[in-house]
Amino acid sequence: MAAREAIYAKPEFSKKEDGVLSVELETKFAEMNGYEAECGLIISLSFFRTG
Repeated sequence: MAAREAIYAKPEFSKKEDGVLSVELETKFAEMNGYEAECGLIISLSFFRTG
């Protein structure tokens, strides 16, 4: 999610809206099972790199 990465790339949240947006994006990411998918991808890639 490019919007999620853009928020966290900022040195600090410049507005209250940035914090609210980050919560909304994190909620959507979690609902899409994004954390498990990201972890699974890392594990798969590391297997192919060492296997």
